[in-house]
Amino acid sequence: MRIYIPVTANDVLRVVAGEVLTPSRGYAATEELLESYSLTTDEEEIAEYVAMSLAAHASRVMQQSELIRRIVVAADVSNVRPVETADAGVVDFLDEVRLSDIASVHADNTAILATSVDSRRLDDASELLWWAVQEIDTFVATLDEKDEKHG
Repeated sequence: MRIYIPVTANDVLRVVAGEVLTPSRGYAATEELLESYSLTTDEEEIAEYVAMSLAAHASRVMQQSELIRRIVVAADVSNVRPVETADAGVVDFLDEVRLSDIASVHADNTAILATSVDSRRLDDASELLWWAVQEIDTFVATLDEKDEKHG
């Protein structure tokens, strides 16, 4: 199952260095998410986008700042359990996530982030950029001290 995991810059750096993301919470296009957003099974791509957006918001909350870049890792995992007491789409992944499990990384555009810092607010509705796992080194090169300090 494809899940979307809210992470920090340091989480990404650790995975690239060979460490793992430990079992935690993520977001997925679950049946509950489809029902909650009135989506059909034919609209799975939209459901995946919703799950990624929920993870992006969780990344912001986790970092406790509207001025820090939202970062989401998309990973393919097999051991996932929906969280019944949480919002639709919330899942616990029960296995470690390695770099080989990651399909892509999604993050705020630093140019938009710089503009938002001037206005002291980053809109959750802004689109995230996308890096395939083969491009993760390119993503890492976009990280700066501020990203790492808050991760």
